[in-house]
Amino acid sequence: MKQLINITALSLLVTLMPAMADTPPIQVTSDLQASRDSEKLTILHNELNDQLKLATQLQQQRAMHLQSGKAEEVNQTEIRLAEVNENILQLQQEIQLASGQPAMAQAVTVSLVPPSRKTEKTKRKQENEQVTHQQEPWWDLYHQGKQE
Repeated sequence: MKQLINITALSLLVTLMPAMADTPPIQVTSDLQASRDSEKLTILHNELNDQLKLATQLQQQRAMHLQSGKAEEVNQTEIRLAEVNENILQLQQEIQLASGQPAMAQAVTVSLVPPSRKTEKTKRKQENEQVTHQQEPWWDLYHQGKQE
């Protein structure tokens, strides 16, 4: 009896599935799409202008903090300025894509990392470890050496 109910419910579900299918997407007219694109570009341009104003304010704040010798405030302002500059680049790319222009090449910022200074003791220790590891058998993954 329970199987009959399950089979009936399953067959009913299968027959109703096509009726519950998603409706086809609505097609948008070209005029409506053009107005949407125009509105999107307006919003992006407004946001870009806001970010440019903020960048100018942050540059002024940075200059004042540098002049007064406030190192912590300078660091915080520079971090925020870097975020705003990244936002500006992304908005410019979004505007270009929305207006149908090809994407521009993005500049990459490279910062120099100072070379690490190893002491002679550290260098000798690393050299000794390399020599020791070279003498051990290939299958000794954990360099435990000979087990006697």
